[in-house]
Amino acid sequence: MGFGNIAVVALEHMIKMGDTIRIEGKANFSQKVGRMEANHKVIAQSPETGNVGLILVAQANAGDKVYRMDAATTDGS
Repeated sequence: MGFGNIAVVALEHMIKMGDTIRIEGKANFSQKVGRMEANHKVIAQSPETGNVGLILVAQANAGDKVYRMDAATTDGS
């Protein structure tokens, strides 16, 4: 069984399972962080910086930007 769309993301800030992220560039979509890996191990929270692998709901492209959305932008307020 495959995982679908996988992206390696270079982080500048920490993300954790359940956070909402936004991918912008050639691809434009938002999703909650589900499975995330660092150094081939499943993690619940990323390091502050570094690379992590994410499973995405759609295909992202090289050069697309990934943003962590804060609660104020995702809860409708």
